[in-house]
Amino acid sequence: MSSLSKDKIDSPRDRLPSDRRVKNLGPKDGVERRDIADRRTENNVEFVTFYIGRNLLGVPVESVQEVVPAAQKVTAIPRSSKEIKGLMNLRGQIVTVMNLRTRLGIGEVPDSKPMNVIIRYGQELLSLEVDSVGDVLPCSKSMLLVAPPTLEGHWKNICQKVLQMNKGLMLVVSIEKIFGFNVRNENGEKK
Repeated sequence: MSSLSKDKIDSPRDRLPSDRRVKNLGPKDGVERRDIADRRTENNVEFVTFYIGRNLLGVPVESVQEVVPAAQKVTAIPRSSKEIKGLMNLRGQIVTVMNLRTRLGIGEVPDSKPMNVIIRYGQELLSLEVDSVGDVLPCSKSMLLVAPPTLEGHWKNICQKVLQMNKGLMLVVSIEKIFGFNVRNENGEKK
């Protein structure tokens, strides 16, 4: 048997004072040491994806509260715009429902079973009625591209960024633009 198997070899961790080994406090200089997984995920974003026809769209996962079938009763709002389907009661909370097909100028599909993507916007709950829901899609922020100027009409108005994928594009939509909110910067100016 070699002498290496009998003798203990000190690791760099064993050379630290015992109080630093037990508490795993990192270096004495106070520099924060982050886990490798933390550094990998800090530049990533995730999107809840959904379909309007064959078009793949996404919204940031942190803005989505839940996804529910569109079977809930929706009460029409008098004099509202045609894309606002109405209001629904979701466990005691009032949610404004927008039909995204109508908002984008795409005709209705008979025999479809739409879904509602419930979005939290500040203290409000909003719903996008979509054809179907996809997966949660993670990607790096560096993969997001500026929306091309060749997008047409309503698509250009709601699209924030695009993500190039193997089978096409995913359009990242802006909740503010979809619902027509007047968003202002810290100086009070419209963005």
